[in-house]
Amino acid sequence: MGDTAYLICITASGSTPITYTWLLNNTLLQQTHRELTINNIQPNQAGPYSCNVNNSISWQQSGTFTFNVQTPIEGVSITRSRATGHDVTKGDTGYLKCTTTLGFAPRTYTWFLDNAPLQQTGSELTISNIQPSQAGPYTCNVSNSISGQSRTFFFNVLYAPDNWQNIPTLTGYNATSDKLVTGETSVTLACRAPGGNPLASLSWTSGCPSGSTSAHFTSNTSEIRLQFTVQTSHHQTTCGCNATHAHGAPESKQRQVTFLVIHPPSSVNITLSPPLPWLATGQNPTTNAQLTCSATGGYPTPTLSWQRNSVSVPGSATYTFQAVDISENQVEYKCLASNDYTTIKGVTVQKALRLDVQYHPIVQVSVSPSSTREVNESVTLICTAYGNPTVTSYRWQKGSWTTGQANHTIQQLTKDDSGQYTCTVTANSARHSDLISTKNITLIVQYLTVTFPVVPEQTEGDNLSMTCTAQGEPGGNNIRYQKWMFQPTGGGSVTELDNTSDRLVITRIQYTDAGVYTCIATNGVFTKAASGDVIVRYSPKRDPNTRYQGRVSGDIGETKALSVHVIAYPKPTSFTWKKGEQVVNITSQDQDFSSSLPILIDEASYGNYTCEVTNGVKEPLVVHFTLERSGKPDIPLDFRAVSSSAVSVTVSWRAGNNGGRRQVFTLQYKEATSAQWLSISNIPDPGFGQIKQYKITGLRSGVTYNVRVRAENEIDDASRSASPFTDILDINTKALTDQTNGTGIIVWIVVPIALVIIAIVIAILVCKIRSVRRKKDGPNTQIANAVRMDDMKVSEESPYIDMLQRDVEIPRSSIKMLQQINKGAFVLVFKGSVFNMYGKKKWTTVAIKTTRDEKDAVVIRDLMNELKVMMELSVHPNVVSLLGSCTRDGGVPMVITEYLSNGDLQTFLRNDRSQNKTVYNNLHGNSMSLTSRDLMKFALDVARGMSYLSSSAILHRDLAARNVLVSEDKTCKITNFGFAKDVIESHQYERNSEGRLPVRWMSPEALHDNIFTTQSDVWAYGVLLWEIVTLGSSPYPGMSARQVIEAVTEGYRMPQPPHCSQDMYSIMLSCWEVNPRSRPTFQSLADTLNHLLSANYEVLFLGKFEERLYEELDHCKPDEKC
Repeated sequence: MGDTAYLICITASGSTPITYTWLLNNTLLQQTHRELTINNIQPNQAGPYSCNVNNSISWQQSGTFTFNVQTPIEGVSITRSRATGHDVTKGDTGYLKCTTTLGFAPRTYTWFLDNAPLQQTGSELTISNIQPSQAGPYTCNVSNSISGQSRTFFFNVLYAPDNWQNIPTLTGYNATSDKLVTGETSVTLACRAPGGNPLASLSWTSGCPSGSTSAHFTSNTSEIRLQFTVQTSHHQTTCGCNATHAHGAPESKQRQVTFLVIHPPSSVNITLSPPLPWLATGQNPTTNAQLTCSATGGYPTPTLSWQRNSVSVPGSATYTFQAVDISENQVEYKCLASNDYTTIKGVTVQKALRLDVQYHPIVQVSVSPSSTREVNESVTLICTAYGNPTVTSYRWQKGSWTTGQANHTIQQLTKDDSGQYTCTVTANSARHSDLISTKNITLIVQYLTVTFPVVPEQTEGDNLSMTCTAQGEPGGNNIRYQKWMFQPTGGGSVTELDNTSDRLVITRIQYTDAGVYTCIATNGVFTKAASGDVIVRYSPKRDPNTRYQGRVSGDIGETKALSVHVIAYPKPTSFTWKKGEQVVNITSQDQDFSSSLPILIDEASYGNYTCEVTNGVKEPLVVHFTLERSGKPDIPLDFRAVSSSAVSVTVSWRAGNNGGRRQVFTLQYKEATSAQWLSISNIPDPGFGQIKQYKITGLRSGVTYNVRVRAENEIDDASRSASPFTDILDINTKALTDQTNGTGIIVWIVVPIALVIIAIVIAILVCKIRSVRRKKDGPNTQIANAVRMDDMKVSEESPYIDMLQRDVEIPRSSIKMLQQINKGAFVLVFKGSVFNMYGKKKWTTVAIKTTRDEKDAVVIRDLMNELKVMMELSVHPNVVSLLGSCTRDGGVPMVITEYLSNGDLQTFLRNDRSQNKTVYNNLHGNSMSLTSRDLMKFALDVARGMSYLSSSAILHRDLAARNVLVSEDKTCKITNFGFAKDVIESHQYERNSEGRLPVRWMSPEALHDNIFTTQSDVWAYGVLLWEIVTLGSSPYPGMSARQVIEAVTEGYRMPQPPHCSQDMYSIMLSCWEVNPRSRPTFQSLADTLNHLLSANYEVLFLGKFEERLYEELDHCKPDEKC
């Protein structure tokens, strides 16, 4: 190659011109010469050359000459025979053919695999049952004598991965051991396919979760990964990995996982059977009702449980109510679905349902203030109901009466209002129709009616039987007839008859039996009376209330009148005056029940007169008169001794004719051994023929006294005419004796005499000192001064007499007065101390009461009366206790009682008010010292104390907060009382003194008639209640004493304080009844207050106290007591 080659075409013959054409491999060459020159011959110029010779006649082709160009091996190539490409499937036969484009032969072929020689030679290589190990670069090395060249062919053996049946593998999640929690667990799935050529193709199926995908290939392994966060939607979804290999059998394989995701249920649902609302009451209530719970979703399968109002109750999916109860209404039931997710996360998946349980209204009935009331009171029937559905109507019914109100007030109760009342309540249910309930309550109207029979007119001497009828509630055996009362016609005192049955019999009725009879019955609740008039027809009788002057004295020329006053029924029809047998009533002056005969006296006028009074009933009345000349009074008749004691005697006599003038009596007495008479003058005349009794006091014991009496009248202003004294009575006073000790007589005689002597000496000294010091001594100094018995000018008995033998005396030397704590109009009260009280050798704090004026005998007597009353009383916790007295030594009398540190109730209340003035808008705060219960207890203490005093026949007459003392433990005790039963017969006392009056506490009958009774004390107690409620305010604020009297007379009562309940005010009003008999007793007041206090019933609301209404604490003028 590269050389120059030369060829010559030779012909044997032929004419010219000859043309030469050269061919290479039948390809025309451009050269046309006989000689062919091939410069730089190349392998492609090797081959058969031929020469065509042409002339005009013929052409001829020569034979061929082949140029063999010796060339190096070039253009070696390997080709596959029977197939193309480099890939060969495992197990197939691979054919390779090695060719060259240059290179002369002979050529040698050598095959290599991965540089390892193969045994096969030749240009073709056959590989039977090719295996992956036979894949690789196959090299064909061709050589000749000049050169050699090789070419490589890569045989790619295609085969499926080994263990194709188990491919692909999927890792990253194990359903058995791995827990996937929704929203929390991150999962990385890996899909792998090792081996194979080519590597298997991997892909995720469409059901796989969305996430982050990645491929991880190595030379011998395919791997793809899927990373995602688990969601509830992944639960029970299948994720697959597809492995595809053309040489696999099958070509495509898949590996799957199904995700089990722990997640909560998406919802919980409750179904009801039957549907709401249910019915819990009535004839067709809902039974076997069920709540069925179901949960949607959730893995693991949720466990269902129930809660009732957030409290777990037994039950699974179904909760059954055998019977539906009212208590289930509006109860919230919850169904709770729980699984691993709720446990892990601490969350709850639940469904709540509130039951709508309908039921008949629940009715409650009551009566305010109570179901047991009294006639004329008012009550309110109260019907309240609740239920489901809401109540739509109320109706009260009793018999034919009905009202469509929930609350109904009955005013002015009558006995017919007693009975059973029914409240009917209706609620409308759309499903269960009208739901109707009823409730009964019994109203007891307590009453008592007492009926007095109609009594026809009686005639004196008839027999009369009257039956009183009482009916009430409670009735039957509860009704008792307490007593009968009688008040004579025309007024007079009311007397109690000795009869406790319903029937009163009067045998041979007299005119004095005419009047108003009252039957009093009780049933334990009420005490009521019924009255009726008994009219007695009787003949005329002298009027016992008019003084009858049967003997009239006068001088000639004087005009004297003979008067007759009668009582009769019917009224007299005639008055006939006679002198002797001659009618002389021409000049008489007749009235309905009286007649007067004026006489101008002459000598013939003296003599006996009669007046005959007729009214047509039985015999006429004949009244006798004697007209005589004026003169001295008659000597007292029937003078005699009535009784005697150690220190007093009582005598009596009958008054004679007064001689035509006002007469009085003089009583004289002396010791039998004395010549000096002591006189008691101006003893009033009881009236002609009437008995006068008088008690002489201050006498010595065991002594004989002479006593006489005479009558005196006034002839004119300057002279006095007297009858002679009566005969002298000798009366012995009783001797003082000691029954157990022979020395008693000496003691009782010597000691009083010594005391009198000492008293006289002290009195003389005091009188001398007093005359010098009186001007500079104050009222307190006077207390220490002695008072002689002789200084007390007492018209009747000395107040000390009944105290001499009492064992409560305390020596004056054992008494100290420390400081004045109270001052009244007539008395002073001191805080003091007593030594050796009850034998205790120490000083005891006491209260000492004494007089302001040691010479005021009336005040001293009142103080001694008070002492006498207190000595008769036993100890009571609500009455000030007597500790002793000092009355026998001639000094100022002292009454010694227990000392109560908190002083009087009026001041105590007012002080509490001032202490708390700044907190009265919030009286329930810590600053308050007195509570509502304290005030109630004060009222109860006073009621109990007064109940005790009244049961002992003691009137107070001045019951007010100022006369109640308060102990350290806030117990109230009554003081300043002293009118005992021996002073106030029949519980009644007529005021005769003209001292300052407690007008604001006085009842109408006390104000106008001067009559004090236990009932008037009850009135005062009502005012005291008002004082307590208003914290010591002055009653009737803003009124003068006169205005109070006028207002009370006209029926005015103090209004109800805003902070006072109706119950407490009703108690006050009951005390202020006009009719004293209608007022409660102190015992009933105590019972009522005790009930209110024990029941914790609030009757005072101090938070509503308006101090501005009660700022007036005193409104007293000098003429009244406050």
